[in-house]
Amino acid sequence: MSTKNNPELELIVTVLNINLGKSKKLMEACKVLYDYAVFIQRMRERSKTMTPEEAAERTIEECIKEDILADFLKEHKAEAKDMCQCLYEYDEEKHIREECKIARETGWKEGWYGGWKGGEQHKLVSLVSKKLRKNHTVSEIADMLEEDTNVIQQIYNIAREFAPDYDEEKITKRLSE
Repeated sequence: MSTKNNPELELIVTVLNINLGKSKKLMEACKVLYDYAVFIQRMRERSKTMTPEEAAERTIEECIKEDILADFLKEHKAEAKDMCQCLYEYDEEKHIREECKIARETGWKEGWYGGWKGGEQHKLVSLVSKKLRKNHTVSEIADMLEEDTNVIQQIYNIAREFAPDYDEEKITKRLSE
């Protein structure tokens, strides 16, 4: 359910591969993006044979000489070196494990809460059905169960379709649709 502080948003996104040699039209249209792909590719190659610090220093110096992100790298050399360190420190498997852990915890909480609310709703439907079998009115049932009349009326409107048996499973299912 969307609220002011918690809006729902549905997106369709296009993911583009910006590695060197991929998304050719995009790279031709955007020199900065192409230069970035070259920079990252060179960092990856150097990372196989050099320390992170050496690879960053050499790649930055080489790119400046070859006018690859030169203005940016001159102005933000320290930040670029830090970014290069992140490339070495990023552990994809660890990241995936952490994301899975968060997803499991979130799923468990949502499942527990959903089950609890569903059980609570089913119990109320069961109690209302028992009272309807005894021919109590909506207002009498609301008073007996200390529930809002509108809530009982909503259950009653669905339950009367299943009279006289009042199939509680079906009523609960319809109520949650």
